[in-house]
Amino acid sequence: MSLKIFHIFFITISLILCFGFGWWSFQQSGFYVVVGIGSIGTGIALFFYGNSFINKMQNLLP
Repeated sequence: MSLKIFHIFFITISLILCFGFGWWSFQQSGFYVVVGIGSIGTGIALFFYGNSFINKMQNLLP
């Protein structure tokens, strides 16, 4: 497994965990809602970072 594939895999797993934890946090009450908003925000940032990384890797030689 190349480092590029591992990086994409790690970003994908992190993205799923962020959105999953955010969803779980919204099911709770109190401070968990604030943490859930932060987790969803981090997931959105990871989504844009992953797209940027994939576009950058497509422009490089294989």
